[in-house]
Amino acid sequence: MIKLREAKYCNLKLFLIFLVIYGHLIETKIWESSILMVQYKWIYLFHMPLFSFLSGLFINREKDCRVQMAKIFPLYILLQTVAFLIENRMVKPLTPWWYLWYLFSYSIWLGLAWLWFRFCKGKCKIFILICSIIIGCLAGFVPYIGREFSLSRTLVFFPHFWAGVISKPSFNWKKLRLFGIFAFATALIVMFYIGGKIPVAFLYQASPYGNEKEVFLRMICYFLAGMLGLFLLTVSPNGRLPFTKMGANTMPAYLLQAPIVLYFRKLDFPWHFNIAIAVAFLCIIYMVTRWHGALYGIVSEERRVTVGNLSTNL
Repeated sequence: MIKLREAKYCNLKLFLIFLVIYGHLIETKIWESSILMVQYKWIYLFHMPLFSFLSGLFINREKDCRVQMAKIFPLYILLQTVAFLIENRMVKPLTPWWYLWYLFSYSIWLGLAWLWFRFCKGKCKIFILICSIIIGCLAGFVPYIGREFSLSRTLVFFPHFWAGVISKPSFNWKKLRLFGIFAFATALIVMFYIGGKIPVAFLYQASPYGNEKEVFLRMICYFLAGMLGLFLLTVSPNGRLPFTKMGANTMPAYLLQAPIVLYFRKLDFPWHFNIAIAVAFLCIIYMVTRWHGALYGIVSEERRVTVGNLSTNL
C-alpha cells in the first residue's frame, strides 16, 4: 500500500509523465495550431523543472546518490548506444539522444549531490542554490555550452534538482495553498504579457543564447517554473486514488514512449486524441509492469512503495 505521505508525489509524478508523453505527441503539430502552441509552452515551462525537483526531493544521503547513479548511468549508456546503432546518422555519441538527456544530466546531478554530502556535510544549501541559478543564467553566454554532453540542460535545470535535495518530502504543502494559487495567478499574468516573446526552442534550455537579452528570458523561466511548481505541489491530491499506483514508477513509461510517440506523430488525428493515446499508453505500461513484477515475485496485489523507491528520477 502506498503511504499517504508518498501518495501526493505519486499523483504528481503521474500527471507529469502524462504531460511528457502528451507534449512529445503534439510537438510536430504546434506550428499548425495556436491552441497546441499555448499548451506546449505551458507544459515546457514547468514539467521538467518539477520532475527535476522531485528527483532531488528523495535524495537524503550519500548512499541514495550511489544507488541511483548505479541504476541510471548504465541505463543511459545502454540506451544511448542502442540509439546510436539504430540511427547512427542522426545520433552523436557525445550528445544524448532526444529525451535521454535527462538520464545523463540526472547522473551528473547525483554526482554533485554525492560530493556535497561527502564533503560539505549539509552546509551551504542556500548558497549553492543561488550560485547554481546564477551559473544557469550565465551558461547561455558561453557558445560551447549546448547540447553536447547535455551541458546546457545540466546546468540550467540543476537548481530545480538542488531545490528538491534541500527540501523535505514530509513538508505540508497544503499550508502554502493560498500562496500557490497566488503564484499561479501571477504566472498567468506574466505569460499573458510576455508568453509570445518566449521562443519554443528556448524552453528546451539546450542551446546558447541567440542574443544577450535572452538571459532575462531565462530568469523569467526560472521564476515561472518556481511559481507553477509551487502551485502544483500545493493542489496535488494527497490521498490514495484509484490511479495513484500508476505514478509510483513512471520510469518504464518514460523510457518506452519513443516508438509510440514517433508512430502516432505521423497520423493525422485531431489533437485531443493525443490525450487518450497518452492515457492508454500509461495504463498499458502500468498493467504490463505489474504483470511482469508479479510473474517474478517482485510485486503483489498490495504493492508497497518506499521513499527509497520514489527517489528514482521518474
